[in-house]
Amino acid sequence: MTDSGDKSSYEDVHTVQLTPLVLAKYILSVALLIFSIILVGALMFTGNTRVSSETNPWVCLLVCVSMLLPFGWLSTR
Repeated sequence: MTDSGDKSSYEDVHTVQLTPLVLAKYILSVALLIFSIILVGALMFTGNTRVSSETNPWVCLLVCVSMLLPFGWLSTR
């Protein structure tokens, strides 16, 4: 990878035009992610999963949330 110093071409290639459709997709995606985190967290704290019934629910929640970080880093690359 070489650095040609041409920043304008890099910005032109990697910019996202925020149209109403793209903005709606982003909002829906974040809303579904928040909903799924709440749903899985509720299942863990009520003991409705096998792992949370065998261990402390806080450990399960910590493991699940900590796994979101690497996936977030991978999706931004």
